[in-house]
Amino acid sequence: MLTARGLALGMSVVAYFRDPDNDRLIYTVKSSQPDTVAVSASGSTLWLVPEAAGKATLTIRARDPGGLSATQSLDVTVAAPSGPQGDYAVLAALYDATGGPNWTNNTNWKTTAPLGEWHGVTTDSSGRVTKLNLRENGLTGPIPQALGGLSKLTTLRLEDNGLTGMIPEALGNLFSLERLGLGQNGLTGPIPETLGNLAKLEWLYLDENALSGSIPDALGNLLSLEWLDLEGNWGLSGPLPDDLHLPRLRFLDIWLTQARVPVALDDWVRQSDSQGLVARRKRLRSTWRSSIRRVPARGPAALPRSRR
Repeated sequence: MLTARGLALGMSVVAYFRDPDNDRLIYTVKSSQPDTVAVSASGSTLWLVPEAAGKATLTIRARDPGGLSATQSLDVTVAAPSGPQGDYAVLAALYDATGGPNWTNNTNWKTTAPLGEWHGVTTDSSGRVTKLNLRENGLTGPIPQALGGLSKLTTLRLEDNGLTGMIPEALGNLFSLERLGLGQNGLTGPIPETLGNLAKLEWLYLDENALSGSIPDALGNLLSLEWLDLEGNWGLSGPLPDDLHLPRLRFLDIWLTQARVPVALDDWVRQSDSQGLVARRKRLRSTWRSSIRRVPARGPAALPRSRR
């Protein structure tokens, strides 16, 4: 069994190939997901280096001196590490992937200090990471898939950094997550369908990135969602999913996107099961801006804002 950020594994591939002339074979190997498992060949031994939880397919080619060759495929699964030791490995992967040495504050990161003493990290009584708040901390580069291994995480705040690349699908494995903030970065690509797995999610901030594509129907599974901010992702387009009429939704912002409501905005808000909703949008090919406010008695000041 391979474990993310764990020990490398050597395996012989002699049994996978047979040359009728008993010629010495030369082996090469390629991983479909090198960020999950990196591979190399040394003679007839393959070395597998697990990087992050996930699955990959290894393509192994054997070639004889005459140029004849054959290939075999091998599916590999890398398991997420468990417990505080596993959380350490995940945080170390985040540090390495996002320019940790150059962060604004990296106090105690990748040291022997308890995880709860690392800047921005909160742990429970057993040492498991429950909150990670690295807002405005100079993170750059892609968010690693390994972050999906923080199984006890309830809050992930990475807003106002220089993060790029796609939102990892592995974040859909954070089943305890209640607040997810990835706004004000340079993230691209679609909103992952896997975010629909986060049944406990209450806040989702994806504003001011460069996300594209349609808003996935899977977000309609987020029955605990209260706050959805997609503002400033001009590449988002198409109608809002019908299932986004969520019972607890109080704020929806699609300003400066190309997303559209499937019916007139007033009607859509009235159709919502929510007790109070603030909705903002921009009509396509128009400077018209509409704002509808149906706010609970406690007033809009009680609503959380991602920039606080």
